[in-house]
Order: sequence, then structure tokens, then C-alpha cells
Amino acid sequence: DRDVTGVQTCALPISDSSQEYVAAMFAAARSFGADAMSLMLPPPPPEQAVFIRTGNVSSTIVANSKKALEFLKMADFVIDMTSVGLLHTKEQVAVLEAGTRMLMVHDPAEALERMFPTDEDKERIQRHGQRLREAKRVRVQSDNGTEVWFDKTDRPVIEQWGWTDEPGRWDHWPG
Repeated sequence: DRDVTGVQTCALPISDSSQEYVAAMFAAARSFGADAMSLMLPPPPPEQAVFIRTGNVSSTIVANSKKALEFLKMADFVIDMTSVGLLHTKEQVAVLEAGTRMLMVHDPAEALERMFPTDEDKERIQRHGQRLREAKRVRVQSDNGTEVWFDKTDRPVIEQWGWTDEPGRWDHWPG
């Protein structure tokens, strides 16, 4: 339903990315006339991979290439298909600040199919995101008797619904 005339799409795979996903991205881009390209980067050093996968350290795969960063900043839309990606990096921030939209897609196809995002998901997430922004404290309670309170003063609320349709927005499918 959206005008995609002249959209430039860039896939960001590395050697451990799903080649089926890369092929699917190209097929989808061709189906609506986008100018699609792929930027293949080497994986992070082995000593860094363990920490990245546990969420403790962000990747340096783009940090060491000024040309790669500029290439990503020129795209309208980047699909990050790496297992480590640009998540939590200053390079991710720079790409988003350039107005590029980014979508991280690396989960198994079964998860992507099962959790395909809908307009209703976006509406629900935005509604609850607003509630979280207005809240000072958050309570988590379970049927098993767990009850925990969190102070969320000065904490950001990041809404993810599985797609990105605004310049400078990042999301993760399935988020």
C-alpha cells in the first residue's frame, strides 16, 4: 500500500547469514521495483562472538570500515541479516541518524512465520508504550506468587512491532 518508487534497499549479510533470507530479500525488492544491493562483511573475530551472542558486547563488523558505514547510510532501508548485527553500536546510531530505516531479521523461518507482525500488534504496542512512558513504577506479578516492582524513572520505552516505516527507525522481526 505504500509508494516505494526509487527505494534503495541494502541487505547486510555476513558469512554466517542465511543465504535463503538474502535471496528472499532480493526477490521481495524486485517485486516492487526497489534498487537492491548486498553488503557482505566478514564475521566478527572469534574471541568477540561469544560475548556478542550473550548480549554483553556489540559487534565491530562495520566499525572497521568507513566505506561500509557510508554505504549503509546512503540506503533508504537496511535489512540486517547478521547474527550479531549493528545492534547497540555507534554505527547503528549513525545509520539511523542519516534517516535510514533498519530491520533486523535473523531468527528461524518458523519464528518469522509464527510471529508475523500485524497492524493490530503495532496499535497494541503503541498503546502500552504510552502507558509505560506515563508510569513511574512497573509491577510484574505471576500466578505463581511472584511480585516485583521496578522503578522506571528516566528509563526509555522502546517500542518494537516487527517493521519499520519511518525514516531513522530500527526494529526487529520478530521483535
